[in-house]
Amino acid sequence: MAAENFERGTIKNVGNCYLWRLEIRGFSAESPLIKTFIEGIISTWKLYLERKKFYVKLISANISDSQFTVSISTNDFSISGEISTKESNKYHYLGDTPFLRALPMEVMFEISVKYKDEKVIFEEVLPISKIKKDLAKLLTDEKFSDVTLVGRGGMQFRAHKNILSARSEVFAAMFDNEFLENKANSVSIDDIDGEVLQEMLNYIYTEEIVSKELAADLYVAADKYALVDLQSLCESILTQTMDIYSVADILLLAERTSNERLKRNALQFISKNIVAVMETASWKRLQALDHNLCIDVLSKTIKAICNDEQISDIECFE
Repeated sequence: MAAENFERGTIKNVGNCYLWRLEIRGFSAESPLIKTFIEGIISTWKLYLERKKFYVKLISANISDSQFTVSISTNDFSISGEISTKESNKYHYLGDTPFLRALPMEVMFEISVKYKDEKVIFEEVLPISKIKKDLAKLLTDEKFSDVTLVGRGGMQFRAHKNILSARSEVFAAMFDNEFLENKANSVSIDDIDGEVLQEMLNYIYTEEIVSKELAADLYVAADKYALVDLQSLCESILTQTMDIYSVADILLLAERTSNERLKRNALQFISKNIVAVMETASWKRLQALDHNLCIDVLSKTIKAICNDEQISDIECFE
């Protein structure tokens, strides 16, 4: 049924009836949603008028099997019909109006329950999980902490051995054996900056990261402590934010961590932007740190150009 050239008008509740004030200016009109509560049944309806023909649609009801009696009336006419919940989400023809009075006009919609199944479908209310919020609070509250992590630069963070062990097999092995760190209840992490260590801890406790700018350093930290999910998240961020200024650094990172997927993505990007990439500081760093990798990149790029092909498209990261 067409639903064009209509004005919705307004709905006003009058007891168990609903008054629809039409402001129709074309050939058809559709009412706003009408929400009813009768005999414990919550239902939602719509009315539709098209060229003097009245239709009604049951959109939803919180009961699986019931039947309603509905009627539409004005001062000049009255029509009625029966609708079952099994016939919901489609318009039902009730009848024609004898004529349309001068507009705007008011239509009374009345509904009653003819039959209902006593098995009412109540809306399921799911509790909102607070575990991330609670664990984030635990991380900032030193009351029950039992280990100190010290990052490069001397920044210290209090944490909990059981949570670190549950999230990282590297921490678990460290605290499960007679390591000095386990006895001293202190872990020195000299190769990770304090702000990166803080982000890593935040992820361990909440599975969220605050700063995407630290994705490359977080990737390295996640690799060290076997935080596979964090490593995957950082890889996704690096792939999505890759540009001519960062791609050489990302390529070197992928090479050093043996991540073939990230490496292929970086190579594909470089092959399409080789001239611009070679002018960047990151490319110059790559030349200084891994000259052989630069030669390998140029070789693959030249081969792709000569063969009139490109390295396969960037993989969709899931």
